[in-house]
Amino acid sequence: MKNAQSEMNVEWFEMPDLRQRTYNSKTWVPIRAYGIISREGIWGRDGYIEEFFGAGAVMVPIEIREDALKFEWNDVGLAYNTPSFEQGEYHEAAYFRDYRSGVEGHYLLLTQWFDTDENEVWHLSQDLVLGLGLLRQDDSWVRPEEGYTEVARLERDATERPRLLKIRNEHLKDYLRASNCGLLLSRYHSRVRVSKTVENIDWPNSQKREILPDGMWEGRLQRAPTLEQLIRVSGELWKNDWVTPAAISSRVRGDHVESTIPFIGDVEGKTQSGEQLKEGIRWLWFRPSVINALMDTPKGGLTWYSEETGAVGGDQFVHFGVNEIGLITVFAKDIAELPVRLQRIWSAYNCTPEGGVSHELFMAQMQVQPATTVAPEVVFQNSIQHLQTASRDRFGQPLLTDHFIVESLLPRVNRFHATDMDGIYMLAKEINRIVIERIDLDLLKRLQPDLEKDLGSIKRLGRVLDGLGVDGYTLTGTLVGIYDLRMADAHLPSSDLSEALQLVGIGDETNPIRAAKKMITNVAQTIEDIASAFENSTNDAA
Repeated sequence: MKNAQSEMNVEWFEMPDLRQRTYNSKTWVPIRAYGIISREGIWGRDGYIEEFFGAGAVMVPIEIREDALKFEWNDVGLAYNTPSFEQGEYHEAAYFRDYRSGVEGHYLLLTQWFDTDENEVWHLSQDLVLGLGLLRQDDSWVRPEEGYTEVARLERDATERPRLLKIRNEHLKDYLRASNCGLLLSRYHSRVRVSKTVENIDWPNSQKREILPDGMWEGRLQRAPTLEQLIRVSGELWKNDWVTPAAISSRVRGDHVESTIPFIGDVEGKTQSGEQLKEGIRWLWFRPSVINALMDTPKGGLTWYSEETGAVGGDQFVHFGVNEIGLITVFAKDIAELPVRLQRIWSAYNCTPEGGVSHELFMAQMQVQPATTVAPEVVFQNSIQHLQTASRDRFGQPLLTDHFIVESLLPRVNRFHATDMDGIYMLAKEINRIVIERIDLDLLKRLQPDLEKDLGSIKRLGRVLDGLGVDGYTLTGTLVGIYDLRMADAHLPSSDLSEALQLVGIGDETNPIRAAKKMITNVAQTIEDIASAFENSTNDAA
């Protein structure tokens, strides 16, 4: 743009970049566009520059591709859509017909116009929306089944008028294959500049026209309709594109997609694809961080079946086990039967076998004897409920204040945070937010009003427990350790961290996953002990 303004670059007007562009291989395809995409200066003044883009698209059967490519801009164009009647026959608003060739098709975008001050409304084809399973969110259409991937997007100008609607090519091609159609995209580009003088442009008779295999380009030099002696330079391009359908339609038609994603299945690092994994009885190994990666997907979740087994995923859950060294093991066929998009997530964390198959997973899947153990993550959540009930029964209100974010935080307290020591500190932060930060100081002050005013929540809770006849200092030691660990990012001295690790009971544990599991276990036990003190003590708390 700056080059065109300063040097009157003829290439900018002749548009070699737009002539070569083909949307069949682009990530996004415009199915309707109308608007000025850039503008500089003031109209009628020297130096004014403007660029416009318009596009219309119609879906037609693939066997009439050659006829469709002969359409002109006005044949597809930017008309408003309404139902029509021809010789007593009703045609829906999406119906398209070229009356010279008789070619019929359908619009994928319908434009609704109002004879009022309302902006026109662009409607994405309802059949396309339902076929691809799209959900509209404001000016975006997403596909929940693919992790809420954005499939279509509407852009507006400064006045909120629709300017461009584009669709992701991969999904468009899937829909086209199911319909046995291609998409004719007819587009128009114009570039204009108003100037006092013209240099570097030598068009015969002040104009130039080129007929292209898929359209036409035309350039013109004209006197601008202003009081000044100015020249209007313009370049216009009309071009047709053809978007071919995909080879298969996995989304709309449900065609089978053979997975080629490799997974490591043995100690030598040999890989096999998802299809090959469906054969035989085998397991795959994954780094534990895969669990939180899957939990971070839309609707991601984690469910525990036993101490070392559970299920993780979003729209599709996978049964997993944790082996003796903290790796995740999964029955290979369970991975092979996942959609390709989920296989990609799992494959990013795939590793060579080590530590064997999870004992409890093997019991459940091969011996049909599910373990009766309970995961400390579940015990932790249950202990909080127990604490709240015991406090409410003893003091008339829960010890921990309510907060809307707690429900979303609870699943984050899991051993898979801890792939290293930073993960241990992060886990301590999550526990601190759920437990320590929610301790109701007003309740504790009411129970023991004579204590020092600046006493923190953990020490104040310890004093209340002392009043119940238990050793509050010892009982709250684990919480003190959690509180100190959560400050590790503030660069506490290593000696302080060592003491904190000992307080939470993991000072001698070298495996981060086992350390995290033990830390959750110890915190859950502390909460249970506090709840029991509230329930069983006959002393007065004051």
